[in-house]
Amino acid sequence: MERRLTQEIDQETGTVLREWHRLNGRLHREATAGASYISRDKETGIIIEERYHWNGKLHREDGPASLTRNLYGVVTWEIYYRHGLIHRDPDEGPAYMERNWSGTVVRMSAYRLYGEAYRHPDVGPWCIGRCPETGKVQSQQYLKVEELFDPSRPPRRRPSGSHSKPPSPK
Repeated sequence: MERRLTQEIDQETGTVLREWHRLNGRLHREATAGASYISRDKETGIIIEERYHWNGKLHREDGPASLTRNLYGVVTWEIYYRHGLIHRDPDEGPAYMERNWSGTVVRMSAYRLYGEAYRHPDVGPWCIGRCPETGKVQSQQYLKVEELFDPSRPPRRRPSGSHSKPPSPK
């Protein structure tokens, strides 16, 4: 089992611009220890990208696995992944959120389960687009009931065992 931390450091400022945590050559880090990939702004040192990987796949159970921030540190993109697939329980909120530059308005949100568009039409649209200035809804996409997959039998591309915590690395 080979763990490796690689860092790109700005020689003038000493700021760690990017860092990668790998296990056996794959991006990997326990989410409780932090992100497996981090990118910082050269001028401010503010973290602008964070990615959480488990055995090379984007994965995080207690929050978004992919975060992007503006130069002020405000989150502008937030994506939830499980075992490499965009995934979040629709009752907990959308799996994908894109905010305006100030972070005050969610411009686009989408509900996905095991990588597939998913939200019952009686509950609301699976995808919502808003005006970045006002937040006013500009577009909504609904699924038809017959288009919904049965979550007890998720799509074939769903990795086995994705309901449970990933196995500990050997």
